[in-house]
Amino acid sequence: FIPNAFTPNDDGVNDRFNVSGNDFVALVETMQIFDRWGNQVCSLENVDPRNPDDGWDGKVNEKDLNPGVYVYCLRILFTDGSIENRCGDITLLR
Repeated sequence: FIPNAFTPNDDGVNDRFNVSGNDFVALVETMQIFDRWGNQVCSLENVDPRNPDDGWDGKVNEKDLNPGVYVYCLRILFTDGSIENRCGDITLLR
């Protein structure tokens, strides 16, 4: 499951953008986030889909980004060794 929105407001609910899934999703090998102008605002590697503290926190250089729509590109590794690339958009709400 790849959410279409998240709310990084430190309330402990939906604070990070991450992939969640069943036991078939092993790892998000790469996660890249871009703003509407195509500037990369986040690049992460080896994101654990089972760890709610992993993933994008809605910040760039430790500063909160404005609410809006951002584009993600993911490289997802499955337990059978297959890899899937997924791109889409995520809405950051505050």
